[in-house]
Amino acid sequence: MGINYTRPTPAQSASAFPSQPAVPAPPAQPGPWPGRTDIDAAVAACPPDVRQELAGPCAQALTLLRDHLPAAAEEVRHLCGGAVTWMDSPINSVFALTSRRLLFVAPAPQVLTFDLTTVESTQHTTKIFHRTADGSKYQLGISPTHGGHFERETSLAVAVAKLAHG
Repeated sequence: MGINYTRPTPAQSASAFPSQPAVPAPPAQPGPWPGRTDIDAAVAACPPDVRQELAGPCAQALTLLRDHLPAAAEEVRHLCGGAVTWMDSPINSVFALTSRRLLFVAPAPQVLTFDLTTVESTQHTTKIFHRTADGSKYQLGISPTHGGHFERETSLAVAVAKLAHG
């Protein structure tokens, strides 16, 4: 049961003239991963600082997601760096919004998963992602620069899921 919503793809450009001055290398980013173009696209859609987090301290959690989330079952739509707690915890985990679930993957390994139709509310405040589902409330750390965007995309996906499935 997939949710049908889309996001714009990032504009990409490259110089066709080798005689132009050297351009600094883009920040490191994870991937590409054969067979996981959805994750590649979600990483590419993130701002540079979040791509650096995903390639660095979040790499273990992102690899766990990539290696064990069945590509045929659900598509990764958005990614964001996260933390197990919001108070003084390093960003080393991954929030993933898929075609049917909200996932939080920590390197412990630990995974929290929420079907989009069960999410009652989401909210982002500075470095905290608040989520309520099935009567339970969670507060997890989230990238301060990309958390607001990720929360808005999550809210949209939840609304679409509820309209489509329940």
